[in-house]
Amino acid sequence: MAENNAFAAYISARVRGMASTLMTRSTLDSFLDKGDLKAISEALLNSPYEVEMAEALTRYEGVEAIEDA
Repeated sequence: MAENNAFAAYISARVRGMASTLMTRSTLDSFLDKGDLKAISEALLNSPYEVEMAEALTRYEGVEAIEDA
């Protein structure tokens, strides 16, 4: 039982930590207002998603890279 409680606490902490890196609605809207895939890619490279975007750009281009990131 104690093992289950520890696991639940771990999962809860991970979810809270991951939620803190999500972008706000206004940030997402500002990306969409750019209207240019290159500008959106650059914005993602200067955000908490820098690593994910950089990795995606090694595999894909344009909207596919943004979607993967």
